[in-house]
Amino acid sequence: MVRPRDIKFHVAIPLSVISNEPGLLKKTIKLGIIARFLSIFRVDTLCIYLDPYGDIRDKDVVKTILDYLLTPPYLRKKIHPLTPLLRYAGMLPPLQIPSHGYSEDSSIREGLIVDCRGDLAYVDVGLEDTIKVRVDRCRKGERLLVKAESKSEGSPVDRSEVYSGFSLRFFNSLKLLLSSYSNALRIATSKYGAPIASVINNIVENARSQGELLIVFGGPKQGIYELCEFEGIKPDSSFHYIVNTIPLQGVHTIRTEEAIAATLAILNMYIH
Repeated sequence: MVRPRDIKFHVAIPLSVISNEPGLLKKTIKLGIIARFLSIFRVDTLCIYLDPYGDIRDKDVVKTILDYLLTPPYLRKKIHPLTPLLRYAGMLPPLQIPSHGYSEDSSIREGLIVDCRGDLAYVDVGLEDTIKVRVDRCRKGERLLVKAESKSEGSPVDRSEVYSGFSLRFFNSLKLLLSSYSNALRIATSKYGAPIASVINNIVENARSQGELLIVFGGPKQGIYELCEFEGIKPDSSFHYIVNTIPLQGVHTIRTEEAIAATLAILNMYIH
């Protein structure tokens, strides 16, 4: 069974990563790509921080589309009403995470409580009929991770046992984001940073002692140093490491989603 990480990964991107895309279609596609990369590497939290080029109206776009993606396909019509923001939802790639019924043991699935009778919850897990699950507290409309032990009965599963996607947090500034994760190992990515190979051993050691990482990416218009300058932040004292995860890049610019994939692939290899 694929479990959540023991050392937590939190990824932060500026809102301009989405705002820079013209039109809802391209915003939807980019969010789908980012969500896939985050899920592949079992990221715990996606943090979105407001930057000078971010459009605050895109906050609803991000929340609506990612909430939809993180909902199991068999529950989407029951949970998400039709809205113009989901116009292109059919183009989104499925996450195929364990809690969506894609684990080695496909009997573990996220479900929706559709009825309560005392401490007995009737849960829709995408099978032909609801299954009965005994719970400490039953609330209709809540989502529950369960193991379907038969066609009609199941038992609750602790979310610490199965990776069930990432949560989403919004911050009004980079400064607020950093203060919220003051206890995490804070890593910024930049083409002007130190080659990651030169510091990876130290990062691994520090990550194990601190238990969580905040990995911060810049945006399409401003990198980390420019964003820090705009907010009056001293990058060298705000981050434990500023690293270049794609040294000797063969293209002029690296897109944020590409930097996410490259950075998480390296960290995943060393930190597990």
